[in-house]
Amino acid sequence: MKRCPTCHRTFEDPLNFCLTDGTPLVPDAPAQPQPPPPPSYAQPTAPIRNTPTTNWSQQPGPTTYGQQFQQPQAKKRKVWPWVLGVVGLLLVGGVMIIGGIAYVGYRAVKQAELEKSRRRTTPPPPARSDTLTYTNARASFTGKLSEHYSDFSFDYPNTWKLDPKAGKGTSPNYVKVERAITEGRGNFTLENFAVGWYTSTGTMQGDALLFPQLA
Repeated sequence: MKRCPTCHRTFEDPLNFCLTDGTPLVPDAPAQPQPPPPPSYAQPTAPIRNTPTTNWSQQPGPTTYGQQFQQPQAKKRKVWPWVLGVVGLLLVGGVMIIGGIAYVGYRAVKQAELEKSRRRTTPPPPARSDTLTYTNARASFTGKLSEHYSDFSFDYPNTWKLDPKAGKGTSPNYVKVERAITEGRGNFTLENFAVGWYTSTGTMQGDALLFPQLA
């Protein structure tokens, strides 16, 4: 406890000045015995002034003042800045991933266009003197061959012969060339190459059963 030497009020230890008159507080020591009063001498009389008395019962006690100076409570940390930071990082990461995918797709498209341009500008290889070229023509066919027609061409050795039956009547082939032995007894095919059409079953499993027969 501390005491005001002017108004003799007591206060809590955290206070250093009197809340009434601002006088510095001193430790509240136990009351000391008062020395005997000095001998009185005659003094000239003076008018007595009436001073207002203070009603101490209406003043707040030391406990009330002590409560006003309590330590402030620690503020709680806010969570929303961290949430915004995490969301921002996720957005930036998503934009970077999408940008990377878009860049890879753009490079792939440009590369495909470049390769197509190169194929268009690259001249065909020169024709060899020992080969012949076959080019398919729609006007040469009727029926199923005309219905399923497709453009194609290929080179074949000039020692091979075109099969005259291919592309005619009910033949399933547009063209057929072969290397055969025609001397002696009959005609013996050594190897051939044919281009035709066939009707798919609609499934890979069904077509796999037909491939050996076609071959």
